[in-house]
Amino acid sequence: RVKTGFLTPTVRADLDQLRAAVEGHIVSPVSKTSAWSETIIARYHSFVPEIPNIEKWFAKCAIAELALIRFLNSETTEGLATDAALLALSRIIFRVSFQDSETRYVAGPKHIPEGLALSAFAESLNTIQRRLERSAPSLQKADAKFIVADSRTEVAKDVGSASVDLIVTSPPYPNATDYHLYH
Repeated sequence: RVKTGFLTPTVRADLDQLRAAVEGHIVSPVSKTSAWSETIIARYHSFVPEIPNIEKWFAKCAIAELALIRFLNSETTEGLATDAALLALSRIIFRVSFQDSETRYVAGPKHIPEGLALSAFAESLNTIQRRLERSAPSLQKADAKFIVADSRTEVAKDVGSASVDLIVTSPPYPNATDYHLYH
């Protein structure tokens, strides 16, 4: 949806507001205290996903910062801006985790400094917003509909006859990658 979305002034304002909120926490002197991560995790615990052995995969500071980002996103954005922010978040997860590589389900020692998730997210959000701005002129009149369904049985009810110009699929490669496990 983000790649075919149109950057309106409202979407731009939402993304700018989110970025400012995140950047405010990067430079905040509060983040320098030793109990900052625990305080943020306690305050925004509902934004920490239930991942078994989460401490094996993420440093406490990363868990706290990712929860804070999810909270700020829920408070400052909607629609395409929310989707763009979630895309920005998904782009940094591997970088701020202990996972060894994107294709190996192994945690390894990595130094994850405080502030890395926040600054990486702000950078990722900037990248996505620049791409949206660059593509805005060509997407002004675009109309895309996303259907997530089993094409063998469910798509016909959502798609009218002779109404499709392009279909993009990503077939699973069951023996190549365990998508659920790695992502």
